[in-house]
Amino acid sequence: MADKLVTLVTVKVDGTTTEKQVNINDLRAFQEAVGGYIEVVQLLEMFDHGGVIRKCIALCDEEGKLKGKPINVEATKKWYRNVEGKVGIPAHRMNDFLVGDIAFVFGDPKIMAQF
Repeated sequence: MADKLVTLVTVKVDGTTTEKQVNINDLRAFQEAVGGYIEVVQLLEMFDHGGVIRKCIALCDEEGKLKGKPINVEATKKWYRNVEGKVGIPAHRMNDFLVGDIAFVFGDPKIMAQF
């Protein structure tokens, strides 16, 4: 099923990243990337991948804060930039943050539409 592959980049809490190709229908791969049930991160729709800005879907562990996962500083910065660019709220006015490992999924738009 190579025709259904997307790129999954995980930004870990320690700032490191991992990257792999996964099938768009592989729910387990997305859950493993974030360490729990997946939730879409609202307004985090663009990702800088090697200097190329890509349209993406960002995922987090929907229970990350309840589980006491640590703040993901790098992913939170990316989220703030996206929110500021999309709705004009400056980062210093944001009262929220992302926790745990955050997954960025991108690929062919036809395949991404299946997500």
